[in-house]
Amino acid sequence: MSTASNTRAPTISDRILVSRPWWYLPALGLGVALARWGLGTRAFLLVAAVGAIGLLWVPGWVWAIGALCGALLSRLFTSAGFLPSIVNFSDFGFVVVGLAAVVARRAVGRPWTATARRLGLGLLLLFGVTWLSWAMDPSDLARPVVTFLLWAEPFALILMLLIDPPNPEARRIVLWIVGVIIALQVGFGLYQASATQDADFVKGTLIGTGAGHHVMAGITALAGLCLLAWGFGRSLMVGLVFTVLAAPLLILMPVLADAKQVIFALPAAAAILVLTTPGVVRRIAVASPLVAAVAVLIVLVPAGTTAVSFLESASEGESGKLSSVHLVTEEMGSSVSRWALGLGPANGVSRAAFMTTDLFLRGESPVRALGLEQAELPVRAQAQALQVAEGTSFNAALSSALGVFSDIGVLGVAAYASVLAAIALPLLRRRKEWLPRAALAGWALSLPLAVTFDWWEQPPFMLVLAVITGLALSARPTERRGVDAHPGRS
Repeated sequence: MSTASNTRAPTISDRILVSRPWWYLPALGLGVALARWGLGTRAFLLVAAVGAIGLLWVPGWVWAIGALCGALLSRLFTSAGFLPSIVNFSDFGFVVVGLAAVVARRAVGRPWTATARRLGLGLLLLFGVTWLSWAMDPSDLARPVVTFLLWAEPFALILMLLIDPPNPEARRIVLWIVGVIIALQVGFGLYQASATQDADFVKGTLIGTGAGHHVMAGITALAGLCLLAWGFGRSLMVGLVFTVLAAPLLILMPVLADAKQVIFALPAAAAILVLTTPGVVRRIAVASPLVAAVAVLIVLVPAGTTAVSFLESASEGESGKLSSVHLVTEEMGSSVSRWALGLGPANGVSRAAFMTTDLFLRGESPVRALGLEQAELPVRAQAQALQVAEGTSFNAALSSALGVFSDIGVLGVAAYASVLAAIALPLLRRRKEWLPRAALAGWALSLPLAVTFDWWEQPPFMLVLAVITGLALSARPTERRGVDAHPGRS
């Protein structure tokens, strides 16, 4: 086969990237100016939507970076009053408009890969179940939209990178930008830890967010998993060196932020790295920093003892999470339709449901602007959880996994599982590469976290994981060393 037949013809977006890599900076400047000195939130959104039409040829990876920056860096500017608070939710705009632009641009041309098709079908299934659940008990029209966007955003970003895969140069740019964003979390986190005795204020760049300290630690943990996967994928010695580099990300930052959830979820990620890392000695070595993180929390950190007591109480039935499960099942009762399709989008204990209540509504929240009717169950579930156990995130009623079930039922859980399977199976087939191993470990980390709290609906954490996953799955055969694969089978 000739070399020419294996070479993809450059697209318009590739030519833009090579010839004028900074041509879209004026558009970014205009958007910032409109946000800062514009005519209000609605006018800004209207102008942004119209302006997005002129950015249809922007590569998918640029939209992905825009979403990352919107989710992780926007609060640096909104907390200082330089930008309106609506910018904190700009990541949804980047993902939705970016995916629409990429799909429109790729409608005629290269066919979708098998992974992209399965992921797209999974998202369509989740979309359909969400609306079917809403149709069983119709309420606010925006309710299923908000709920679906929170669940689907990271998967939509992955799909965008699969449909418009970045070239090797763009992949390096994305990884460097992700690295810079992670470094900012560490820098801000260390400064905040030195300036305050309250670990809840160690939030990195996620200033002003309620669970920012947990989410920041989760993001640094993802970076630590990437370093371990890359290092031990090379050799034992390189892996040991990178273990030293990963230790602050996996141990120091979660401890400083008192992110007990993250540390107790690390063994799930360790199991994946142990199973996928080549070589017995390397498998043992790759698990050592993750096990050490748990040991440090339990033995050396006072809060670790408290966390262990929470787990012991939960095993004895004294748990706010278990009380929420009982309340949800009582609400479903003997109704087959409720067990199948749930209580309705944003009516259970999902983040979307909590966002309709006074517990979460604030300032210029888009949900407040939509005027959604307040869900009753989150308030009752949280009050009952506080009566059963202490008011920590371990015992809060809020849970992504339980939220999917309570909102859209067993069929919704099956639909969400199909989306997870659409990315997990291809990652398993590529487990000989470091980035798919890191992505698998990240998703394993998210599973216990999603049960504990609303991690699947936390854009800062999920978008970082989505970018890692999208880059892992979008690599072409010529960009993957030592792996025999074809994009149609990936």
